[in-house]
Amino acid sequence: RVVSTQSTEAVVSTQSTGEFEMSIEKMYKLLFNDDSTVQSKMRTLQKAEEYSASPWTESEEGLRERTLNYRVPLNANLGPKWAEVIEKQVLTASSVPAKVYVVNCEVTNPNVPYGDKFNILKRYCLTRNGDRSCRLRLTSDVQYKKGVWGMVKSIIEKNSKEGINEYCE
Repeated sequence: RVVSTQSTEAVVSTQSTGEFEMSIEKMYKLLFNDDSTVQSKMRTLQKAEEYSASPWTESEEGLRERTLNYRVPLNANLGPKWAEVIEKQVLTASSVPAKVYVVNCEVTNPNVPYGDKFNILKRYCLTRNGDRSCRLRLTSDVQYKKGVWGMVKSIIEKNSKEGINEYCE
């Protein structure tokens, strides 16, 4: 499904949902606290290197945000062997502690071919099912900032979908 906005075009590419037998607070900490073993394992599985994360701070709009920087290996025959990743995470105003957390992430890869033409938009939506249960819904979209050829667009979307599916596994 294609959604057009003023100067960008987004293609809804991936959605993943899961239920977990743990409190929503614990799940939030596992996903967004760098000290968690889950985050450490995720970086290891992604083969992420040169990882850094800014502390959570309050934006001018009053939202909590931070930026992650790291690099991951690429499997492409041509082009760079590593992708630089800049991920801005924003805890949205619709979040209500202990009930629902919505975190929007904008991921850029400035050193990959056509990296200046698109972003990956991820949204984590955590909802409470009970005291010891929560649901996670993760969506991922490709947002085009500039026009690209149809063939290039299909390669970007294919690689983005494979990447998010691998992340969700």
